[in-house]
Amino acid sequence: MRRTRSSTSKRARTAFDVSKESPSFAEPFGKTPFGMSCLLATRLVEAGGPLRDGLVRRLGHPRRQLECAAKASVAAFGRRSVSLGQRAESKGLLDSTVILMTGEFGRTPKINPQRNGRDHYPRAMFQLMAGGGIRGGQVLGATDDKGLEPTHDPHSPDDVAATFYRTLGIDPTKEYHTNRVAP
Repeated sequence: MRRTRSSTSKRARTAFDVSKESPSFAEPFGKTPFGMSCLLATRLVEAGGPLRDGLVRRLGHPRRQLECAAKASVAAFGRRSVSLGQRAESKGLLDSTVILMTGEFGRTPKINPQRNGRDHYPRAMFQLMAGGGIRGGQVLGATDDKGLEPTHDPHSPDDVAATFYRTLGIDPTKEYHTNRVAP
């Protein structure tokens, strides 16, 4: 895979112009900020960028969760996520790219009426990882039918981070130091 030298290189500038993507390739991503972020991430990786991120902030805000769910944001997130994996695979990028989608916390199974949403909940959460040699089609871990407690095969955020680092070729058991002094 060729790498861009910086975000100002000609290849990187071209990758940022998502209008250059064919309509048939871009259409499944949709025009939402998250969909456009997924399309841009695909283009940047294709151009040789080593690491990209996309943020979905509105799904995490407790007061907006019900509103977002009512507007089918969760379903749209699922469609855009699948499109990201399928499109990366169609361009031959999935084996050399790791896709990790996660939040900072799970959410309570019950709605908090004072906040009109769900509170942070560390007992159970969702994460998706694909590509980079990870065997697909797996569901690891499970909760009870109410989403309150893990029932078997629990994985901590540290476990997920270790797997992610391994796919990037970083030893998660090694401690890294820098010579740089903090300002």
